[in-house]
Amino acid sequence: MLKAAGRTADVEPTGHALRMDALHLVRQAAEFADVIERDAQRASASQLRRAEAEIRKRQEELGQHEGEVERFRRESERLRAETLNAAREEARQLLADANREASQDAVRPRRARRGSSNSRATRPQSSPTPSAQKSSRRSSGLGRRRQR
Repeated sequence: MLKAAGRTADVEPTGHALRMDALHLVRQAAEFADVIERDAQRASASQLRRAEAEIRKRQEELGQHEGEVERFRRESERLRAETLNAAREEARQLLADANREASQDAVRPRRARRGSSNSRATRPQSSPTPSAQKSSRRSSGLGRRRQR
């Protein structure tokens, strides 16, 4: 390294030459440190860009997944509402049928009484209890849900 020291082997390097060589070494080390720092910054920036891209990608996937979950929730809610409305309508229909049947049963014995001289013999029997009506509907198939 002793550039300033000369080319002959007999000459001892002077203090100035040594200081100049040391200064060159320090400058080269500083330049090398700058190169390492720039490379580290570039690597860090590249790694940060990759991480940001991965985060964006995962956020998009998450958004899509949340959209699918929301669509599934809405569809499930819609089906639940349809099922509930169908069950309510079926219950209304069963109640209307039972009321109509009960009123027809109540009307028939009165007509029979009018034509008969012995009113006790043709007295209608007491109406069945609600649980007996349910049992009767189940066995007759009225209580079953409609199959789609």
